[in-house]
Amino acid sequence: MSIQAVIFDMDGVIIDSEALWRQAQIDALAQWGATASVEECETLTKGKRLDDIARTWCRYCQLELAPQRLEAAILQRITGLIAAEGEPMRGVHEALRYFRHTGYNIALATSSSRQVIAAVLN
Repeated sequence: MSIQAVIFDMDGVIIDSEALWRQAQIDALAQWGATASVEECETLTKGKRLDDIARTWCRYCQLELAPQRLEAAILQRITGLIAAEGEPMRGVHEALRYFRHTGYNIALATSSSRQVIAAVLN
């Protein structure tokens, strides 16, 4: 059986976005007067989906807020941060060119929303 496709994970492989995700959470929480540290972001939310992140922060910060509102605020902030500051991981352009040139199908794996995917791919 030969390899026909290569799947790239988006966050951490295509783009180094972890620091941007932490900043988006901190900035979004500030809209409701809540504070969070980088360490709290790492401990409480690393690796979680955005809806889980919003629910976690609403509970942790005791926000009387629908998690969907916080989720929307984080989403808006992360897409802006990616557009302004997002950088591809070193070597990703070369790897994509190589696999495309050699005829492999290329796929993207992510649990991120379409808005975040669009921001990364732009």
